[in-house]
Amino acid sequence: MKVLLAVISCEKFKDRADACRQTWVPQVGDRADVKFCLAKQDRYPLADEWFLDCDDSYQALPAKVHAMVARALANRYDYVCKLDDDCLVRPDNLLAELPSADFVGHVNAPDEASPCGWVSGPGYWLSEKSMYHILLAEPDCSTGEDRWVSAVLNRQGIYPVDDKNIYPAAVSPRINAVHPHTKICSEFSPVELLAAHKGPSGWQQRAAMRREWETRKRMQAASPIRRGDGSLFF
Repeated sequence: MKVLLAVISCEKFKDRADACRQTWVPQVGDRADVKFCLAKQDRYPLADEWFLDCDDSYQALPAKVHAMVARALANRYDYVCKLDDDCLVRPDNLLAELPSADFVGHVNAPDEASPCGWVSGPGYWLSEKSMYHILLAEPDCSTGEDRWVSAVLNRQGIYPVDDKNIYPAAVSPRINAVHPHTKICSEFSPVELLAAHKGPSGWQQRAAMRREWETRKRMQAASPIRRGDGSLFF
């Protein structure tokens, strides 16, 4: 099986990609390929980058994932795990075995577009079959990439399978440790990702940083401080 870990990134957040390269990417080894997917730039791509025919805006994420899938199929990948560039990934857990289903991730409650549930965007698996259906669909940039992918696959009778060890920030632990079976956990700043990579001491450091960030946010909301140009200082 040929496996790709496709990290959706952009030039603006190069520090996120670099933090991934310094932490979990070297642990992947030869079990999968890792490619950082971003829009075309005024430079040559690095060896681990794919420049795609789209732009780097948040609104263009459905188009970027569509272009990534097209490139993955052209390179004959059997499975793709789509990842955000702010995720903590544990390759030993993620790659211990490939999913048996066509669409796997953190499943959310059904909605009108995805009556059998939709999968959160930070990390999910797509089989070759799922990728073909996404390739044939027109990207809908009026909605989130995860909602669009889920709706496309729901319409084709490919329903998401929940993986409790893949979870977004909304349900990730803001404590000093993470359970040992974690595969993907989202919303890490580059500093947090580097800290978490250290192990238990890093988790303690990350928890402290998160508490400080939340305290600053509450203070700002209670009493905004503005710069000379009128913008908020944070």
